[in-house]
Amino acid sequence: MPNTLVALKQIRARRSDGKTIYLISDDLSGHKGEEIRTWCAKNTVEACFTPAYRSCASPIEYQFGPLRELLNNNFHYPSHVVMAKKIHACLQRHNAKHPDIFAPQRNESTRIRSDSQHR
Repeated sequence: MPNTLVALKQIRARRSDGKTIYLISDDLSGHKGEEIRTWCAKNTVEACFTPAYRSCASPIEYQFGPLRELLNNNFHYPSHVVMAKKIHACLQRHNAKHPDIFAPQRNESTRIRSDSQHR
């Protein structure tokens, strides 16, 4: 839980305009403790939890599916470096097929960088 709260504080600090941040998270009990819920309520963060035992409802599963298949079908790698390179290549191919998926994230990152340069 402490790591989750640290991450949330860092995200809130980067998005200092006060707009609501929507946190999409799994149903892990550590993600919804009293301290986190209280902090979210005070800092305009709305937690949206995926249903228990429904990992397919999590947006990150769109990325994990191809990775899981890559790792399960090719389960022997001579080193972690080789495995990491395979994972990065898999993600790049996957994302190249669907460039619109990360467009909002890229736009937001660009906006944040632009805002921080004007301050």
